[in-house]
Amino acid sequence: MRYGLANDSTKLNKEIKSSDLILAIPRLITPAMVGQTVAQFGSVECKKPGWKFTGTEHEHGQAAWLALINRLGGYGCFSTGELDL
Repeated sequence: MRYGLANDSTKLNKEIKSSDLILAIPRLITPAMVGQTVAQFGSVECKKPGWKFTGTEHEHGQAAWLALINRLGGYGCFSTGELDL
């Protein structure tokens, strides 16, 4: 089991390291920004197939993080398999 951003594999981890602080910055898209490309922050909490939310303290903490990301205009969810983004 690997943890952390950009730590999917030993090879990837040797090539890129995530920052210590990860931000979700809400931005109001203005008329002057039309046509520009902006990044939307996403956070997916991966769970094994068949997993169901049971309400543990750890799960509540994860759910609170995902809710914060969604409130700020990002994309946050739990996933037990493939995602259609």
